[in-house]
Amino acid sequence: MTRNGNLRRALSAVLLIALIWSTCLAGNAAAVGGFDYGDINADGQINASDALYALQSSVSLRELTEEERERADVNADHAVNASDALLILQYSVGLIPYCVGISL
Repeated sequence: MTRNGNLRRALSAVLLIALIWSTCLAGNAAAVGGFDYGDINADGQINASDALYALQSSVSLRELTEEERERADVNADHAVNASDALLILQYSVGLIPYCVGISL
């Protein structure tokens, strides 16, 4: 294959990855079901307060409403636990680009 052919293939691969990545980010940044996953206290921000809610709930120190439980279960394992709190906290400080649908 020629140098131009290799360059085109590499560029196509990079563009494909960028397209997939941006689609994932857009899908995870959008409100799902009328709310943002991770924003447990519904203040419009995903931050350490939300992670604290999830962690407190996981050790039975806080009772969450049904809607709060839906917002809190960011890894979609049907439970609110320390994994959800960790993902929310990592997202809130910019360590991960999104927190919905990630399994630890």
